[in-house]
Amino acid sequence: MQQIYADVAAFGNAAQYDEVITAERRILDVTVSLSEIVYDIDGHGRVCDVVRRFMLTPQQAVDMFQGASSLPPKLVDMAEKQDRTKYAFFHRVGKNSMYSKGKLGPAGKAWFSRYSCEIDCTLIRVSGYDDMPFYAPRWDVDTGHIYGTGPAFNALASARVHNRMTDATIRAAQRAADPTILAPDKGDWPLNGLIQPGKVVYGAINPMNGQTMLRPLDVTGGFNLTLQERQNVMEEIRDAFHYSLMSLSGRTGMTATEVMAITEERQRLWAPHQGRLQEEYLAPKFARRFQLLFKAGQLRPPPPGLAGKELRVTYRSAAAAAQRSTEGNVALRILQDIAPLAQMSPEAAQRLADRLDPDGTLEVLMDARGAPARMMRSREDADARAQARAEAQQQIQQMQAMQQGAGVIKDMAGAEAALAGAQGGVA
Repeated sequence: MQQIYADVAAFGNAAQYDEVITAERRILDVTVSLSEIVYDIDGHGRVCDVVRRFMLTPQQAVDMFQGASSLPPKLVDMAEKQDRTKYAFFHRVGKNSMYSKGKLGPAGKAWFSRYSCEIDCTLIRVSGYDDMPFYAPRWDVDTGHIYGTGPAFNALASARVHNRMTDATIRAAQRAADPTILAPDKGDWPLNGLIQPGKVVYGAINPMNGQTMLRPLDVTGGFNLTLQERQNVMEEIRDAFHYSLMSLSGRTGMTATEVMAITEERQRLWAPHQGRLQEEYLAPKFARRFQLLFKAGQLRPPPPGLAGKELRVTYRSAAAAAQRSTEGNVALRILQDIAPLAQMSPEAAQRLADRLDPDGTLEVLMDARGAPARMMRSREDADARAQARAEAQQQIQQMQAMQQGAGVIKDMAGAEAALAGAQGGVA
């Protein structure tokens, strides 16, 4: 993953493929060097034809194509002789024009696969895939073009200028550390033009008048100006890679609003490129990986309620996330703005409380921050809990009322008994 994203950032293109190794019961993911691969796209901009050229020794080829009787005999002989020469092999994957669903063998695969070798132009293996195993994500693509461009392409001119400036700086530093020596005559310099630290240079001073016979070439230039220009070029390169937005180092005292604004800007700049990477790399790779694992029995069967139903995976793009983040910031600003209004009078506070929907406000903020769904209960569940809490509170109040009523009845009965006793004594 590190290599494929580095290639996308540097070259605007990357290539990767996955292969099922049946003998090892594993799936191999390989990021391919861009120097090994060429590909074509269909009318919708999707990769439809891939040719990869890679180098193998004879022994590596025998190990890779175990059981392939179509290997060139010459290659097998070289493997037995431990020949370490590398030869070119080719792997082509494309749409199968003879595809027929339900057939056995390569004819029943939507994508054909052919391995060949440069030795005697030998076709080694013919097979197929249900899904395209190669992925070619691109950073930015012009309409009608096959290959894309990356941030490094935008910074290429500035990078070349920076390299030239670095060369000039190194030459200036070298000239200052080892300056050119001016001498009147080669015969006046017994060391043949070599000056060594800590050594004596004979003939460097005129014995008659003490005049220095040797002196360095005085070269002055705007060295500080060169350093400033290099810094400006470095800023241009960083801006091409969105470094100023991706890094918050050295920024202190930032408020929460400033951090959210920078996060929104990051998401807006990253959104179109992330959408392309999701479409051309992440989505097809995850879909193919799910199919491979499901066919291999490595995933649990679906619950009975989902049997025969299609699965739909919903994800949020960077553009949608940026939009949601903006809505969350607007909601927070509104809450900050109405806080002084609520302090005007109790009637104003009650009116604002009547206008605002707490559930809706919470859902907007949760959605804007991208909080996981399991973090928040549904409105129905919250209403049920509130109703159960109200019923429990009502039962407690009823019990308290009954206890108070029982105490009153008991007191009345005692008072009546006391009154009757007092009347009997009088009689």
